[in-house]
Amino acid sequence: MHIRFKRWGSSFLFMVALVMWAQPSHALDASERLSVVLSKPDSARDADAGAVVVTITNKSSEPLFLPKFRTPLNKVDGHIHGHFMDVKNDEGKQAEFIGIFVDILPVGMSFYTRIEPGQSLSGTIKLSRDYDLSEGGNFKVSYEQPFEDNVQFDEYGEVHGHSDTVTSNVLDIWVSASLAAAAKKLAFAPTALPDIPELSCKPEQMAALFTARMSIASWVSKAEGYAKNLYDVEKIQIEDNDGRIDTRYRPRMKPDFKYQYWFGALDNDQQTYDLRPSYSSVWDKDDFYPFKQLNAISKRAANPDFHYSCGCPVESDPLSGAMARTNDPYLVLICDFYFEIDKGQQVQTLVHELSHFHDEDADSAYDYAYGRQAAHALATSDRKKALRNADTIGFFVQDVVENTQ
Repeated sequence: MHIRFKRWGSSFLFMVALVMWAQPSHALDASERLSVVLSKPDSARDADAGAVVVTITNKSSEPLFLPKFRTPLNKVDGHIHGHFMDVKNDEGKQAEFIGIFVDILPVGMSFYTRIEPGQSLSGTIKLSRDYDLSEGGNFKVSYEQPFEDNVQFDEYGEVHGHSDTVTSNVLDIWVSASLAAAAKKLAFAPTALPDIPELSCKPEQMAALFTARMSIASWVSKAEGYAKNLYDVEKIQIEDNDGRIDTRYRPRMKPDFKYQYWFGALDNDQQTYDLRPSYSSVWDKDDFYPFKQLNAISKRAANPDFHYSCGCPVESDPLSGAMARTNDPYLVLICDFYFEIDKGQQVQTLVHELSHFHDEDADSAYDYAYGRQAAHALATSDRKKALRNADTIGFFVQDVVENTQ
């Protein structure tokens, strides 16, 4: 079959060009809209200490918005906002995150860094302050940069837009063990606080935090009770070739709208057991992993080492609610904006922060998405991340108690 273009002449070419010009920029591939380049700093000593230069360029024809909590150019006290960098040694092992988690509430435009068409933003990050590189040697570094356009407020008063993600190049770096160890020591310097951290708060702040802390226990307890009611064990009887009956047990989740809204569709793993498995024995399986986090948060909230301190670093974003430092287990820094949100958000914020700590009860939850709409979207787009997303855990607890979803 022959297709003739000639008879349309220049008019056809003009129409094609017009259609292409009229396409919204988000119809383009992410890499055609935004580029992220990692490179080594000019200073050899900085490079040997794990420093990396990040350059982000808007290649599109419209402004783009970079969520600060996953943009390495935004730092607090010399730290990036959480764990989102891939920093792997020669064996492919991810370096341990030793930095801080900053909870920025998506309720205003300062949740983003705005980057104009054609603009480039560049800065240096010191990976050895946020990742344990003290073993030294070769590492491969990369990360995924989310960005949005057409940002607007939703019915919850949260900001979001059409989102996309671009992946940086993979940068090979060599790190000096001694320089990285020194940076780790600096990163692990204890927070300067009074013997009783709560004394850093004003009386009215202490009252609000006391109320929120007391609510954590009851809220998480209700969420745990709700979760236990979803746990079930199916009894299966299998006849072998000799006619003998073998009884096996398969743990499963009862279908539940709240659970699946926040954590995604059930896997319903088909593994069976000789003995009836207990509720807590299957927590490492994806379907049940949120229950492990709830149990850990409950224990952390009751731990006498759980303290809060009022005041965050001066360079903190004005929408920061709280921060958790991995070097100060169970200490949550409360920012000024925390006291401007309602009680439900305050409790959800503390649950969110307590999920970030790493101990024998559970690994740390991370910040993959912020806000209700983004957390719900994560449940369908990337369930493994949804199961380990701090905001998702907090929203599930809040929804069980307040039916806010």
